[in-house]
Amino acid sequence: SATITQEVVIDGGGLIRLFAQGSSPMFVRPRFFEVNAGGWLTLHDIVLEGGRGPAGDGWGSQGGSIVVWGTGQLDVQGTTIVNSASSAWGGAIANEGGIVRVQDSIISNSSAKWGGAYNGANGYDIFINTTVTDATSTDGGGGVRLWNTLDSSLIDSTVSGNSTGGAGGGIENLGGQVTIRGSYIEGNSATQWGGGIKNSNNGDRVGTIRIESSRIAGNVSAINGGGIESNGALILGETLVSGNTAVWGGGILNWGGQMALAGSSVRDNSATLGGGIYANGGGLTVANSLIADNDATEGGGLYLMEIAGANTDNWARITASDITGNQAAAGGGILAARAYVTVSQTEIAGNSTVAVYLWQTTSGGSYMVVDQSSIHDNAGGGFYNGESSTLTIGNSTISQNGEWGVWAGQNSIQTLLGFSTVRGNAAGQIRRTGGQLVLEASAIDRGTTATANCVSDAGLSAPQGGGSWANDNSCGASVSVSSDLDLGPLAMNGGSTSSHEPQPGSALIDATDCGINTIDQRGVARPQGEACDVGAVEFGPSGGQIFVPVIVR
Repeated sequence: SATITQEVVIDGGGLIRLFAQGSSPMFVRPRFFEVNAGGWLTLHDIVLEGGRGPAGDGWGSQGGSIVVWGTGQLDVQGTTIVNSASSAWGGAIANEGGIVRVQDSIISNSSAKWGGAYNGANGYDIFINTTVTDATSTDGGGGVRLWNTLDSSLIDSTVSGNSTGGAGGGIENLGGQVTIRGSYIEGNSATQWGGGIKNSNNGDRVGTIRIESSRIAGNVSAINGGGIESNGALILGETLVSGNTAVWGGGILNWGGQMALAGSSVRDNSATLGGGIYANGGGLTVANSLIADNDATEGGGLYLMEIAGANTDNWARITASDITGNQAAAGGGILAARAYVTVSQTEIAGNSTVAVYLWQTTSGGSYMVVDQSSIHDNAGGGFYNGESSTLTIGNSTISQNGEWGVWAGQNSIQTLLGFSTVRGNAAGQIRRTGGQLVLEASAIDRGTTATANCVSDAGLSAPQGGGSWANDNSCGASVSVSSDLDLGPLAMNGGSTSSHEPQPGSALIDATDCGINTIDQRGVARPQGEACDVGAVEFGPSGGQIFVPVIVR
């Protein structure tokens, strides 16, 4: 074992291999290097094999091959560290407040109690084009464990095939500041939380992980968070979370923290609750993202629970995204249980059962506002508004679903449709077994189906509101009737979500007051004529498709 107190460079040139005989008694201190405060060790193109930290599972035993103390620095370049072990933390390397940079290197087949390959605490950790693989830990951080780190980053690196009996099969972060960019976290497993990554607060320190342009795939948790489990701050940008498995939160589980997903895909994950994402408490933002082809018993795409903060930072906000092809017995796309949710400019399509299911917990019901969105071609209904819940839909299309377009369930509080189009849903457009129903300037069209547009249980009050039109008289006296609604087929008529555009001569055109409504589903200004059009889409020069002749000079 060498103690480094000054600057030392060892360039192996691919010819040096340091080998320790495990924990043989002939080695009093079999660890290869200790970098003390003020020391700076650089390793180039060398192999370290079989290093063992001193006996014991506490302070002084960390770092199977290398330990860095205090302000020490370590640069590892083009190096392989294999078959190292510590009975404490950091099977290959432990960083205790120093600066460690590992580049173009491999750490494999290491083991420890915490941080099977690497443990960083209170310092700086940089991994560039490095692979951490086949490491194990008993208590947490199968591959990498970070504790209160000041700045840790994995750039263009791979963390794969690692496992732990604790949390964080690939990476466990406790209170650290971590960036993962251009990296692969794949095929890791955890007996507890976070098959790929576990992100936690540590006392008053918020664990923060920012993941960019990376892939989190094929990880498994025996409990929650197959790909990622977080109760700190989690930000994902342009990242794929795919093929992960857990009991709750197949792709991602967010518990009480703040989570933001932007330009990312969560797909092909599976769980009992929340195939793609399970979020409980805290706040969730999903923007310009895809939640697709996930599978669960409840909440195929997203399972949202107890997200009901005093401000929208602690709500679930879904914008300009696609929630498609997810499977579940309840809530194929979204299941919300005591969750406050906003959905805007989003397609929810091709999911099984009821696409969006609102329900209560003992804390109360859910509250959802849907705007400028399209909910169509789901195997079940479009929406179920359940116990103690409130659903408001504006400037949106609910079309061609396999059951009811909208179901206002027993003991729901209110279901409101404003300037929306409900058309061609197989069982009917609106089913009401409870709660207050408000219909404002909405188009209700059974399309080619033979069923009545609206069915309400006996004893319920008449729907409130005005300005709506239907093509039968089943929706109540407040809804006007015409056989000339003349809605075009479901199509991309401009904007980012599919809709039905009124055709020339439709009774819906210029048929209602605008009130405070100034845009339609596509973002086109209302009105386009003398008054607003009924339904989700305006007809006129600025709406729909405009064909302009090509002039060639």
